Amino acid sequence: LQSQVGVIRGIQVVYSDSNPLSKDLELNLTQDGIRLKFDPITQRLKIIEIYNLKLVRLKYCGLIFNSDDVFPSMEQIEHSFGATLPGLYSPSTDDYILYFRGVSFYFPVSKCQADWDHSRSGNVPTTSPPCAYLVTIYRGTTESSLELSPMPLKQYGREVYLEGASFLQNHSLTLHLYTEGISRWSEPKKESIKRTINLGDKAQVIATMLGAPNRIFFKSEDKMRIHSPCLDRHTAFRRSDYFFNYFTLGLDVLFDAKNS
Repeated sequence: LQSQVGVIRGIQVVYSDSNPLSKDLELNLTQDGIRLKFDPITQRLKIIEIYNLKLVRLKYCGLIFNSDDVFPSMEQIEHSFGATLPGLYSPSTDDYILYFRGVSFYFPVSKCQADWDHSRSGNVPTTSPPCAYLVTIYRGTTESSLELSPMPLKQYGREVYLEGASFLQNHSLTLHLYTEGISRWSEPKKESIKRTINLGDKAQVIATMLGAPNRIFFKSEDKMRIHSPCLDRHTAFRRSDYFFNYFTLGLDVLFDAKNS
């Protein structure tokens, strides 16, 4: 999204301040009518919601099913995707959900239309064909059984990623990592790595266990330090607590300048 800043605008970030690991992280593209939902722990994209179909043009296998001239009615969706399974009616939201593998379409249905034959969506009694107002895209058979897509090996870029972590009572942190490895046939494969770091470890130990950090940040940024004599400036620089930032691990390691 950052690389498309001139094309995609109006991005809102939504997350939980009180419990960020319990609710999805959302990126709301307000000017495109698209909402991206990410898993709060792995921060991997899990659902794409298109909630304003008037702002987008959609097609499947070269066949347009939503545009200024084509409305996403039940008949149009079934014509484009093929009717395979009966839809579901949700009394709580008064929606009729037409779902296929990896995509679901939500149609508003009035209360007087709730008495239908559940076998086919075409049997829903309606005076005018309702149009989908929400489209969800995911990995899996249904939205309730969605699966997180594995990261393609070609996107690893020889970086190390965090799969899980556990904090032990002896003040040590065990990290379960994975990266791109090489098989016997010189083909890329997923390689798992286990590393344990402890509170009190020096910077050299952390760098040995986790590799070089992506960036280093200093806890105190004294903008007037540049006006100090050279010797004093370097002395103050060495006394600043600093962070090792491991971006792909979602991890910051803080070091005490006096003991690191």
